[in-house]
Amino acid sequence: MRGPTPKATFLPLAILFLFQWFAAGSWNVSFSNVLKHAGLERYIALAFTCNAIAAFVAPLFVGSFADRGVQPVKLLRWLYWLAGLWLVAMFAAIDFGWGGGPMLVYMQLHSLCYSPSTSLLTTIALGALLNPGAEFGPMRMWATAGWMGAGCAVSWVFGADTSALSGYIAGGTLIALGFATYALPSWQFPAAAKARNLKEVFGLDALALLRHPDHRTILLTVTLLGIPLAAFYPYTPLHLTALGVAHPTATMALGQTTEVIALLTLAALLRKVRLKWAILLGLFFGVPSASSARCRRAPKRSSPCSPAA
Repeated sequence: MRGPTPKATFLPLAILFLFQWFAAGSWNVSFSNVLKHAGLERYIALAFTCNAIAAFVAPLFVGSFADRGVQPVKLLRWLYWLAGLWLVAMFAAIDFGWGGGPMLVYMQLHSLCYSPSTSLLTTIALGALLNPGAEFGPMRMWATAGWMGAGCAVSWVFGADTSALSGYIAGGTLIALGFATYALPSWQFPAAAKARNLKEVFGLDALALLRHPDHRTILLTVTLLGIPLAAFYPYTPLHLTALGVAHPTATMALGQTTEVIALLTLAALLRKVRLKWAILLGLFFGVPSASSARCRRAPKRSSPCSPAA
């Protein structure tokens, strides 16, 4: 068994995780309230759809660059720079009243650059860690800490729950991260095999995995789980604001404490129970959270949430 990864390798990667997700947490949670404050509430659903589109499209062009031999760290650097610049442009469109159209264009361009940076950083980390099975979990918690710290800073330090300042902070952080990649060690990763046909270029060869019933079940479960999540992230900040929560961004960020607990206990849990039971447990605990929110907004008269019901 290989020893632990040297700190000279682990710490730079952990810091990248920390600040990449600090950037994401700086604006994602407050974004709906920012749009509503700017009179662009009708664009909320379309804006968040940009991330989903990027998740489908971005791996194609990032993979094509990788196939041409572009070093992963150099590619990550340019993704940070472009994602930061487009994010600043997007919040400038909101801040200066350029309208929903330009905002959506900049949002889509940002998503196309930011979305692949998360998987690329993960790939770089897994290739650099000497014992990724034991070390990636603790490294990934730095990302959660960055997200939580960003939410608390936006609410309690900058008071930017409804301000475009949150986006400027995030964009500036991503641009700075691009320059920070120059401090990374010069890793040499094995080159990926080049795609031999259009089926491999578009990743359609991976569909063969669906022949296994377990893979089909997981795909269906993740797809169905994504439906309520797609409504949760854009509209929960507005919901909390309507309930009178003074700092919705910090409130949601502190909720990520449960993610830290999950990351610390998941490996031990999977050694004792099958994956399907772990997934069912997660879905089960998601139901009381949604029911609690519905009851909080219910009228005080007798209702299914009241003790008299």
